[in-house]
Order: sequence, then structure tokens, then C-alpha cells
Amino acid sequence: MYTYNDEFGLVLTQALTDAGLRVPEDSAAIGTDNHPLGAALRPALTTTCLDPAEGVAAVASSVERLLGGERLDPGLAEIARPRLVTRSSA
Repeated sequence: MYTYNDEFGLVLTQALTDAGLRVPEDSAAIGTDNHPLGAALRPALTTTCLDPAEGVAAVASSVERLLGGERLDPGLAEIARPRLVTRSSA
């Protein structure tokens, strides 16, 4: 199951365990944001995340390019793609 943030992913993992399900054997859990607790608790939560510094740099570069009459960098879409951090919950 995919959750909109890691905190909810951790709650989901606990709820699945409380219901007698094993994570990830019976149901996988994936969060978003790469919260530090996701790595600390067991099972460690698989998550997705964006690099904020990389995103800010890409926006600044894009604005600069557009103001200079240039086209957007074709690699810009790749920067906006979330990165998967695989841990033991999925």
C-alpha cells in the first residue's frame, strides 16, 4: 500500500501488524518523504522522496533559462521524478 507520507505509512504498518498481517510478507507498505523514523523503526519503511535542494536549483535554472529566451532543460522531468528508497517494508 502506498501512503501520502511516511507518518501515515508507519501508522499503516502498525495497523497491519495489529490485524495479524506480516509486513512485507502479507502486505507491503510504502510512504513518501523519507522521514527519519521510517528508517529507525522495524520493519523499516520503504519510501519515495524528492531532493529539495535539487528541486530549488532546477527551478532557479529554469527561470534563468526562460528569461534568457532559452528552452527548458530536457532533463528537468527527471529531477521531478521521486527517488525510491527501498527498505524492508516492501
